[in-house]
Amino acid sequence: MPVAFNLEDDFRFKDSLDSLDRAVARNTILTLLEIQEAEISWAEFVDHYQWRELPISGADTYPGANQLCSFQIVVDETGTQVEIIGFSYENLVVICSIGRIP
Repeated sequence: MPVAFNLEDDFRFKDSLDSLDRAVARNTILTLLEIQEAEISWAEFVDHYQWRELPISGADTYPGANQLCSFQIVVDETGTQVEIIGFSYENLVVICSIGRIP
């Protein structure tokens, strides 16, 4: 199964994009959709986009919380990078939680 992105289930994602420049926010969504349309495997996604677990201490979370991870995308011709933070559902769907400039 190819990797897919859920951009709607975590309200923080839209809120975080609202804090970015309008063009960067739009290009972030378009880039994620392009990745999804490319139908790459989870292994290819992890390798190419550097999907990594975020180190979160016990005091910063709660038992049973989703392990947050991040990956980086380039969203325009000038090389603007956006870090996406979220979590995966069965290593198939990335629930996007935050988009920010690293």
